Amino acid sequence: MAAEESQPSESSFIDSVASITQHLPVSSDRVLGSRNTNKPPSQTAQSLFYALKGEIIDTNGPFFIEKEGIPPEIGYLVTRSLSENNEVEGKGVRISYNPINQTLCIKMPSHSHDVILAWGSNELVRAGMTGFFTTPELDEVSLFSACRFDNFPIPWQSVYKEPDMVFVYGPRDLPTVLVEVGYSQSWPRLLQDKDVWFQAAPTVNVVVLVKWNRCTNSRVAGYLELFRRGVPTPTHIDIFPTPTPPAPQTLTFRRDDFYPPGTTLPAGRSPNDLWQWDINNLRMRTTRAMSADGTVPA
Repeated sequence: MAAEESQPSESSFIDSVASITQHLPVSSDRVLGSRNTNKPPSQTAQSLFYALKGEIIDTNGPFFIEKEGIPPEIGYLVTRSLSENNEVEGKGVRISYNPINQTLCIKMPSHSHDVILAWGSNELVRAGMTGFFTTPELDEVSLFSACRFDNFPIPWQSVYKEPDMVFVYGPRDLPTVLVEVGYSQSWPRLLQDKDVWFQAAPTVNVVVLVKWNRCTNSRVAGYLELFRRGVPTPTHIDIFPTPTPPAPQTLTFRRDDFYPPGTTLPAGRSPNDLWQWDINNLRMRTTRAMSADGTVPA
């Protein structure tokens, strides 16, 4: 995770972020086009920054903004600059930029959107209580929400991600397991986010995608899919509507999912040890959160 940096002032936007473009990657013509790094950021970048900043500050409540066709030298610059702006930071938004599809996304989560962190935190506490993780192991496996990742290796330096929930091992700067949640964001866009994680971050073993869909009469349906690196078929679980008849359901992780590839596991631990997350607990927590959003499960 990138260290926090000083906030660039608006009046010096162009000068204060000019150095960022000098360190962007050049991989292939398809992903990152060639550019003259001696030129200052374009007026397009400045205009986009101010337009998005204004929209974020003027909007209250959950929202989703998606801008397509933003080239990497602009997308990364604007995304990074928004993330370092005091007024934008105060709105609690999550920002991402995908150079593969050249899409910049900004979301302010709803209560239902954010429930995934409460679920994951609860499961982590239970893992410590049951002994799946010992206290020293919990010191190495950390859970975060909405933290910034913009330190991807060549040729992916223009990727910028703030996942909804993420596990990071030890001192590593990239995650091992993460969750991306989509409400207004389409399923194809979530799949593209999953793809860029697997391509850009060699430490990522598992990506979980959660998709909520607003239906009629304020009802919300949802499902999740777990994608494991190298496994062609994901695990699919319907959340709402609740399957009939109700039965215990779990989302299954393996111990080695939470360690970067090649890491030696703690003594006596098997990579195939299973950590089961309770889906009914997720349903309960989401139902409570939906009431605050004025919605109900489908």
